Amino acid sequence: MEPDPLYFLLGAQAETLGTIFVLAFTFCVVVAQVATRYHRVLFDRILGGWAMWYAVPFGIGIILPLFLLHGPVFLWSTRISLLIGAYCIFSLIPFTVAVRKLLSISAALDEKHQEVLAATSHVETEHSINDLSGITVGALFVNDFNAFETGVEKFVDLANRRDNAQHLASMVSNEVLELIRRNAGNRFASEILMDAMVKIGLGHAPEGEAGTSVQILERLAEAFVVTDITTLRSHTQTIRSIGEHAGAAIADHRTNVVIQCQNILYTISERSITELPASTETGREAVAVMGAIIHYALASTLAPEEQDRLVNHAIAQIEEVGTKANLVGQTRVAGTAQVQLLRAMRNNSENGQRIRGRLEASLAVMGSTQPFEPTIQIPPIG
Repeated sequence: MEPDPLYFLLGAQAETLGTIFVLAFTFCVVVAQVATRYHRVLFDRILGGWAMWYAVPFGIGIILPLFLLHGPVFLWSTRISLLIGAYCIFSLIPFTVAVRKLLSISAALDEKHQEVLAATSHVETEHSINDLSGITVGALFVNDFNAFETGVEKFVDLANRRDNAQHLASMVSNEVLELIRRNAGNRFASEILMDAMVKIGLGHAPEGEAGTSVQILERLAEAFVVTDITTLRSHTQTIRSIGEHAGAAIADHRTNVVIQCQNILYTISERSITELPASTETGREAVAVMGAIIHYALASTLAPEEQDRLVNHAIAQIEEVGTKANLVGQTRVAGTAQVQLLRAMRNNSENGQRIRGRLEASLAVMGSTQPFEPTIQIPPIG
């Protein structure tokens, strides 16, 4: 007896679906392995539990025809089997779309960004931030610079969101600082990460908590210590923004924030005179803003002891920068430092008279420099 033609149809269905299933699974594995060049989390993202919703129908579509072949074949059972097979074939369209979406690095960054915002515990937040950092660095290693910049922008957004707790800004700033340390030799990464660190350091305060603001500014100062020196050439506007930030903090009587701003300016000026050419204006800009902070502190409503703290701190740093500039032949920076102290001496207010002795002592230490008016414009702050 010749076998029923439906037997051939059912056998072909099992064979075809089995082949398609193997090819689809192999495709997913290859894609997931390629995605691990960015980060391991992408492997789990692509081969997650969602794939079972596609694997189960294929399993039924492969096994059901084999069971039907062991007995008489009825038309209604064949129809059911063929419907399942057709569903499996057409499900490849949404399956392919889903894999493509999961393979998108931008989508993965968005997902981790949302996970950080939705985290309900410190451990969850830290884990999501680490995953976001891993994908961002992975993009840098495979030269996907657009994805790297997108990932860094996610960090800035997380730190500067007004509706988030301050501890999140602190955690994000710490992660960005670690990225700067690990990629200090990469000029492109250093520039992008330093821009992000500046936005984080100056973006959320003075509205944020004073302790958190100081902590983040400390990390910003450390970032300027470890970053690639060439990035300092492009931070002229940053120096002015730091001066404005310090002026706002003085007006709000947040002296600890001002101290950190002064430390950042000192770090920039000190590295500039020792590691950059004499023609670079970065060091002089930083010294000029440090001098402007002295004038603003003297004109503020701070208590005398707080004024003395800020002014003496600035004078000591300007003196140190001027002395080092003399030693390395950076006479323009040294001259700018001396001019800032001379200008402070012209302050005839009661507060200005109180610090005259300290200024005279610093000028005596820097007496080998011939004072001259700097050609740069000293930015107003406050």
